[in-house]
Amino acid sequence: EARKAEATKAEAEAKRVAAAEASAKKEEKKRQAEEKKAAAAAAAEARKQEAEAKRAAAAEAAAKKKAAAAEAAAKKKAAAAEAAAKKKLQAEAKKTAAQAQKTVEKAAPGATISLFGAFGGGAPPAPAPAAPAKGVKAPAKVSVAPRGVPTISGWKQNRDGSISGFISGSPAFDDGEAVTTSPIKGEASGGAVVQTGSGSKYFLAPVEAKQRSTTFTLFGGGDAGAKAAPASAPSKAVPSGPSPAALAAQARKEQQAKL
Repeated sequence: EARKAEATKAEAEAKRVAAAEASAKKEEKKRQAEEKKAAAAAAAEARKQEAEAKRAAAAEAAAKKKAAAAEAAAKKKAAAAEAAAKKKLQAEAKKTAAQAQKTVEKAAPGATISLFGAFGGGAPPAPAPAAPAKGVKAPAKVSVAPRGVPTISGWKQNRDGSISGFISGSPAFDDGEAVTTSPIKGEASGGAVVQTGSGSKYFLAPVEAKQRSTTFTLFGGGDAGAKAAPASAPSKAVPSGPSPAALAAQARKEQQAKL
């Protein structure tokens, strides 16, 4: 009876040990499954991040390509517009030079020729000098331009009070360039320093006496309201004044100033 009880006890112990081993194996399998699942999730996240990085890189490359194409198109358009403007300017300069040449060829000795009329704009009427405002003193006359004050030669005063002529001694313009100022304050007279409404000062060169010869002017004559002096009738007089080449060069310069 004792041996039977001992055998039963040993059998029960063996079953307990087997159950413990089975439980341990089950826990090990569960742990391995969890590790495998975590590894799979990490790999999936890594693939997702890699795909996102590739997508961002592709979008950036496409944006750069699009910007480069837009910049190239803008440069091409600007170059085409510049070429068209240059071509138009050259055509207008040729036309103006041809008109000036015709005017010079048709000019009679002793005649006063206005290049404004030759360019199709018609010679502007000579306006009367603007009356000085009440209480404004006439500018003092000097023989030479003060230091730092640009000189305007061959000038005339326009209806609005502005001055048109050829400037020299200015850092903003080439010597001999045709300019028109803003309206001045007070009276315009040769040998005087005048001032515009914005404060700019100019020295008006003294007006020289007109010679009895053919006269060419860019501003329809010399002083405002002055009449051309009658010229003598020489047998074979050659018109004085700028050459056709000079007229053409001045015309091209005026066309460029308009752009």
